[in-house]
Amino acid sequence: MPGNHSEGVATSGFLGFSPTRSRLAIAAVAVAAVVIGLAVWALTSSSDDETRPSLIVVPTIALSGPPEGVITADPFEEPSPTPTPSLSSAAVASQPATVREPAGLGARYVLGSTWGEGFVSNLVIGNDTGAPTTWQVRLTYPANVEIAVTGFWNATASVSGATLVLDGGPLAADGEVQAGFQATKNTPAQVNPTSCTINGSPCAGF
Repeated sequence: MPGNHSEGVATSGFLGFSPTRSRLAIAAVAVAAVVIGLAVWALTSSSDDETRPSLIVVPTIALSGPPEGVITADPFEEPSPTPTPSLSSAAVASQPATVREPAGLGARYVLGSTWGEGFVSNLVIGNDTGAPTTWQVRLTYPANVEIAVTGFWNATASVSGATLVLDGGPLAADGEVQAGFQATKNTPAQVNPTSCTINGSPCAGF
């Protein structure tokens, strides 16, 4: 029919969505992206913390000897003799024979020096086995401290978990050698091993 008339025209926004729906969709995508990103970050951080080693050895630095001023100690410290009361001849004859401790390897761990970012440790190793022998010292450190061994002498260094393994020798019978290492640490506090063994036996002082 002639005359003016109007028809309703539907307006659409981006890609056919109304402006309100378009804004809601964009907001939902943004929130989902943030949630996914946080989840990935959390998983990655957790994985890094679990796999990051607390003890490493820088493999290319071998030193010819301990740095100047490193404190050393005798691995076989003899205790002061205890005076014994005088005994009659009959009492002496009835006493059992003295039993010597078995000969073996001995090691004494000494913290040579320490500072905010690092430390130097020294081991004095003695061989009282009567024959040349190789030796292995195992030093276990707290797992919550990060240590990087940057130099070592008279030994080869490797890592087993939180344990630093130093191998050396053969050491001559009745011989003595100094071995040790220098390292960095992630704490200003003094760092000491929680255990020390040489060929499976405790080091002196442990």
